Amino acid sequence: MKKLMMIQAFALLLCVTTLAQDKKVAVMDPVGSVPKTIMEIVREEISSVVVNALGYTVLERSLIDKVLQENKFQMSGLVDDSQISEIGKRMGANFVLVTSLTIMENGNYYISCKLIDVLTARIEKQKTGRSERGSNDLIDIVDKMVGEMFLSSTRVSDGRKYEEKTTQEPTPKYESGNKSNLQSNSVFTVFEDLGLAVINKPLGSGNWENAKTMCNDLSIDGYKDWYLPSKSELVMIFGANNRSYMNRLKSLWYWSSTEIDDNKAYNVMQNAWATDEKKRDRGPDCICVRKLNR
Repeated sequence: MKKLMMIQAFALLLCVTTLAQDKKVAVMDPVGSVPKTIMEIVREEISSVVVNALGYTVLERSLIDKVLQENKFQMSGLVDDSQISEIGKRMGANFVLVTSLTIMENGNYYISCKLIDVLTARIEKQKTGRSERGSNDLIDIVDKMVGEMFLSSTRVSDGRKYEEKTTQEPTPKYESGNKSNLQSNSVFTVFEDLGLAVINKPLGSGNWENAKTMCNDLSIDGYKDWYLPSKSELVMIFGANNRSYMNRLKSLWYWSSTEIDDNKAYNVMQNAWATDEKKRDRGPDCICVRKLNR
């Protein structure tokens, strides 16, 4: 009897452990008649989003290449979902993410991403989109599409609390002094609970130094003390559940002023409140804030 109970307990533990393990995703090189550099950038951006999704792990690139070479597969020839499913099994993946890129006549890109379950060869999730400014907004479109596929749905269904990998910054303190009569308008929104005013329209993508400079040089309604928000401030703004404000944001990733080292700084995702590291010469969007006088 005791032996049977031990076997049942072990089986239950094994089941729970299996359920708790992250699902492994093989992110394949995008296919399509586009420049190789565009392919590589899109693949790395997709990997970056999936890495930050709760419940998912991205397979190492070296493993994917090794399996493809050993089995003489080329992704350009894997047009059948069952073939993609089979190669995914050999990689030890739970899902395979495939992306296709097409340059349209007007110079914009049409993008299709689909997540294939390797056990059933069924398309688990799929998103399509198109750029509006050629390659200039391609990365933002890809980030948003993949973010909607993984991060938004994952955070609703996954009961685990998101934890940042680094020490959380202290909550910004309100300034002392008289309360500001700053009111929300078409240019900025006041987050009273956070003690912050936030511009409504992002200033556009650019490198980290440019983002800081644009905020420091900003002047709105006589206020010149705007600045690039810290990582913790951005997390609080995006987590404030202000839907009317969030609907104004078109880009997915935004620069924070929080540095990592001489080459990297944090950026924050607006629809899932995840953080990521970016080289300072990359180009997420940026918004500016100022503290309310209290």
